[in-house]
Amino acid sequence: MTTSLKPEVIKKVEQARSFFDLAQVAAKSSHDLNLFVAINQVQDAVEIFLFALADHCRTRPNTPAAAASHSS
Repeated sequence: MTTSLKPEVIKKVEQARSFFDLAQVAAKSSHDLNLFVAINQVQDAVEIFLFALADHCRTRPNTPAAAASHSS
């Protein structure tokens, strides 16, 4: 089964990849503060990727109330 990705999903995956690439650069820095920057950027990359996955699978809740009901 082949499924094509919607443009908005592709854009989110590209954004996630950009954050991940920035995190890799920050992690290689010798400045201690950049370790925290790298961690935040990886977290953002994972979050954006998961949103893209949820959009692709059409499972993301549309409202905060729906999100709360899914988490319990």
